Amino acid sequence: MLRYGHAVTIFIFLFSRAVPACDKMTVRDAAFREERDMHRLCLIAKPDDPQAEAMAKRLDAWFGTAASDFNAKYLRVDIGDPKIQWRDYGLPSAPPSAPVAVLAGFHALERQAFFIDHWEPEPGDEDLDILTDSPARQRLRQELPRRIAVLLYIPSAEGENPAAARAIEETAAYWNRRETAGMVILRVSRADKRERLLLAFVGVKENGADWAALAFGRGKLMPPMQGGEIAKGRMDEQILVLLGDCTCLRSPSSLGVDIPMLWDAAIDDGVIALRADNLASAFASASGSWNAITSTIAALIAFFLIAAIAGGAILWRRIPA
Repeated sequence: MLRYGHAVTIFIFLFSRAVPACDKMTVRDAAFREERDMHRLCLIAKPDDPQAEAMAKRLDAWFGTAASDFNAKYLRVDIGDPKIQWRDYGLPSAPPSAPVAVLAGFHALERQAFFIDHWEPEPGDEDLDILTDSPARQRLRQELPRRIAVLLYIPSAEGENPAAARAIEETAAYWNRRETAGMVILRVSRADKRERLLLAFVGVKENGADWAALAFGRGKLMPPMQGGEIAKGRMDEQILVLLGDCTCLRSPSSLGVDIPMLWDAAIDDGVIALRADNLASAFASASGSWNAITSTIAALIAFFLIAAIAGGAILWRRIPA
């Protein structure tokens, strides 16, 4: 009879062969398979506050309708709970007043929360509209499915820095010549009130040097550059990473955090893979691999049942009459 340890070894081997390999895809294409980072809109209040109760019902209803495709979830937080770890909500300590609504970012890979924005006592209807969408994020949804990346550029309040603007234009021109998908530049003004959420998310203040970052996948933002850091060589390096093979050590989730924005399945249907339909083949591979896994498990269960029956028969025969 086959030993138990040998059977386990065979199971592990078959299972590992059935699991789809990430490196069959570019990092950029693999980003459309990953779950997005889920941020948190927290209503922080006393549990018996009647004003907070009305706010809670409103926000809960809003998340079930207008924000159903928004990568954030709603949480009710008791400001008086001594067990609360405020750093889990991007705060150093309990807020000085309540009720208050806080949008906390969350990077799933690093299990790290960070503060984005807040409203006292709650976001109004216009605030909720700005929270979920804006002209820049609408453009991202249009361009990301068919581009290597979108180069998000936020000039300083005084205007574009000539060196930074030139580096950005040269980078876009170079990759548009080299790759069919290419990339586009998306300029955002610091003074645009409609972009309050996006500006708060990236941490750009009213004043400061030029800011730039590459967005890819479903709005994942790579490490940003500011002022003199904005250089073609650095942007080229990041794009080459996106064009490279996805691996366990170089996966989309390791490269940045997802922007809070609407994204639905219909957008995924329009994604254009960079390399020979590898996005569609990877989805098919994942489906086929799951079928292989279930078949392997069923075969092993049958094997162990047969082995148990055979072993029982041998022992029965050895028992003296």
